[in-house]
Amino acid sequence: MVRKTHRGGIGAIGSAKASYFHPSEHIRTKFPNDYKTLRLENVTIVHDGTARVNHKEQRCYFVNVEGIGAILHIVVKNFRVDQPPAVIFEAERQTADPPVEAAAASSRNEAEEIRRSQQNVSANVAPREEIAELRRRGIEVDDDNEPAPENAWSPPSPFSTGQWEQPTICPRVADVKISKFYVWLGCQFFMACFEGVANREEWWSTKPISRRHGAPFRLTEYMQKNRFLQITAAVVYTNKPPPSFVDKFHNVRNEYHSIADGNLGKPIMWRVKLQEGKDRPKDSNNKPCFLTEFESHTKTSALMLYMTKPIHNTGKIVTMDSGFCVAAGILALHDVGVYGQSLIKKHGRFWPKHVPGQLIDNHMKDKEIGFAATYKQSIGGKDFLVHCQKDDTYVTKILSTHGILKQVNSHITYCNIDGEWKTFKYVELMSRHNCSKH
Repeated sequence: MVRKTHRGGIGAIGSAKASYFHPSEHIRTKFPNDYKTLRLENVTIVHDGTARVNHKEQRCYFVNVEGIGAILHIVVKNFRVDQPPAVIFEAERQTADPPVEAAAASSRNEAEEIRRSQQNVSANVAPREEIAELRRRGIEVDDDNEPAPENAWSPPSPFSTGQWEQPTICPRVADVKISKFYVWLGCQFFMACFEGVANREEWWSTKPISRRHGAPFRLTEYMQKNRFLQITAAVVYTNKPPPSFVDKFHNVRNEYHSIADGNLGKPIMWRVKLQEGKDRPKDSNNKPCFLTEFESHTKTSALMLYMTKPIHNTGKIVTMDSGFCVAAGILALHDVGVYGQSLIKKHGRFWPKHVPGQLIDNHMKDKEIGFAATYKQSIGGKDFLVHCQKDDTYVTKILSTHGILKQVNSHITYCNIDGEWKTFKYVELMSRHNCSKH
């Protein structure tokens, strides 16, 4: 097999992307406009060793870069040796290149490892030095290298606060399945008792009640107009066969599940918030000049509420990435009639608040691939759910207040384990996350 790069050693010359060299301030000073895309050539290796990169000790080359009067270092795997050295580093000496079969197996394993990786793409993550400089200037910056402020670390409880179960009824469906439908039905019966109201929306009018025009009562205190119209739009003719007896109302009945169903909804762009620089000027007391209605919530929770405002009280599902894995935000969305779900990831050494990640991993480690279970807790009287599904080397976790572990027959995934291909079907929440934009 032809090697893509030579082995490293003192005096070897190679190349790499400028953004891979550390400390990064030297690179940004030398190439301020294109350091993120520039590739540096004719870089000479001085010696090898270890250095802390991305929060962990890694083997690096220490190098000289033309025009920079300091020794930089770069992780070995990010550097390509174009001209081999006279003497190879001890750590890289081998008697011979690996056989073609072994090299091919290694390549497959590497590809499989990349496929399994759940780490975020970090191309747009600003270096820590750049973030510190922006904050020094008074500009608010969200550091994706750090967990959300609501997930600040606190000692985990030594006691289990939840229980494992296989939910069969989605709380989201159960909330509107009976009670809301009965209210909707009552509104229909009540409106049918009065003649002469041509426009149904007049029952929710904000104008004073008139003895000559419009509806004689208002239904706002029983059900919001938008909710009434949404349920009305969801009612369709049933496709169930008629019963043996004569039932004149059979064709206009509808299954409750269809009324509350939103699990098959399509991703829609509801709101966009542009954020650049000092977008929220502050007054003399260092408080935002333009307050929003969600200022009483935590920072991430307020953003989640603001971005979903157009769909509050609709019962819709919002799929979010791990940056919004905040328990307070998920519960706040639940309070305004939106069902949020977000991917759970470990930031550094810590799991998000109210997510016993290590306990979950220990419970799932011996389960079969594709096995799914839900860890249920109660927070503020609400069901707080961590849905889990076992993959080859990790457990996918979704945070939500809704959902069941129903398999999606059309969404099958494959993984290669010890040379054997195995398959399993994703459950609804995992499938929705993988297929949606977030």
